[in-house]
Amino acid sequence: MKKVILITIFALCSFALVPAQAGTVDLLSIWAIDKNKSPGGVDEDGDGGIDQNFANSCVTCVVTTGSIADITSDDFWSTGSAQDHPADMVNMLAFEGVVIPGLAGIKDPGSFSGQSLMTTADFTGYLTVKASSFVWLFQINDDGVLGNQLEVEIGTALDGKEHDVSHFTQWAVTEVPIPAAAWLFVTGLLGLAGLRKSAKK
Repeated sequence: MKKVILITIFALCSFALVPAQAGTVDLLSIWAIDKNKSPGGVDEDGDGGIDQNFANSCVTCVVTTGSIADITSDDFWSTGSAQDHPADMVNMLAFEGVVIPGLAGIKDPGSFSGQSLMTTADFTGYLTVKASSFVWLFQINDDGVLGNQLEVEIGTALDGKEHDVSHFTQWAVTEVPIPAAAWLFVTGLLGLAGLRKSAKK
């Protein structure tokens, strides 16, 4: 029992001492939004052409797969502008193979002079950036530095041009406090060891 406890404590201490990882900004897709209620679409392979088109209305649709073959024009686009609505954001992520039942969107409607923006401090989640009639979908991982921001730069749109950022939405991912749970687990193990020792006496 003592051996198990020592191994667990050692593993947790090693986990706690792992250095902070560098932040990452990964572009998942570039989307043509549903402008003026026209069909939206996605350039999945980044070649500048729309690979999959989506209808402009589907009130009850929820996509739960990342397979292009399983997403038809009738079961994707639900509310109009994907950068503003949680239902569409969930579907966008599902297209990428990521299914999150609930997303908390924080919209920043401010204008920006250029193709770059800064995330809020210590942000981890997904980011949709609107510029002209296109949306960039990013996955953001915090750099582990308290109070630090990450810079995001959008590239060329599907029309081959560079457009300035008009606004963006951050979609936070709820993080489970694993370290705290782990320490509670260790406390429980120590308690069991104490009970076992008392029982032997």
